Amino acid sequence: DTPGAGWEALFQLAFYFLFMIMFLNILLGIIVDTFAQLRSEREFVLRDMSGKCFMCDLGAHLFDYDEADGFSKHIRGEHNMWAYLHYYVFLHSKDESQLDGTELFVKKRLDQGDISVYPINRSLSLEASQSSRKKTEAEQRRDYTREIKSITRELSHMEVRVRSFERGLKGTDALLHTIREQIEQLEQLERDSEEKNDVDRRRSNESSRSRSGGVERRRSSHLPKKLQKRSLII
Repeated sequence: DTPGAGWEALFQLAFYFLFMIMFLNILLGIIVDTFAQLRSEREFVLRDMSGKCFMCDLGAHLFDYDEADGFSKHIRGEHNMWAYLHYYVFLHSKDESQLDGTELFVKKRLDQGDISVYPINRSLSLEASQSSRKKTEAEQRRDYTREIKSITRELSHMEVRVRSFERGLKGTDALLHTIREQIEQLEQLERDSEEKNDVDRRRSNESSRSRSGGVERRRSSHLPKKLQKRSLII
């Protein structure tokens, strides 16, 4: 055994373990990241395939706006990709002399690489539903406009009634004021008459007292002097 062989073996083992662990982690990280990227791309493709039409590239939410299963009906009927593929095969499997004018036009466009023959970002059913929706919205706006106009007319009529009612209230206030003044005049007349009656009663009482005193004096003058003295004593 040479001196330092143990340290050399230890260094080699440490180097081996460190590099093996590091390279394995790097390799595993690359594999995991690659698979994660592939999985995300696959999910994006699946989401795009399930959420968009293959032919027109329009989203499913546009077709499901008016109908619950509108998108599924669209991809099965209006824009069935297998029907388009069948049409493509049909055009290229026949001789041009057997095609009509429309089929020949579409075939030449496809041979030239022109994809405008495909309904990209277009759909007849969607356009029809949008136009009907716009008509419905326009009718609703017209209905709202008519309702607003009718409400405005009613408000103007109510304003006229309120103004006439205010004029009537003003006339009523003037009448109430006149009645109040007349009532005050009548009360004043009643007080004056009561005062006059009190004065008349006092005067009549005084006159009656004065008359009764004169009668007694006349009676006493006819009595004998002795009785007068007694009466005076009494």
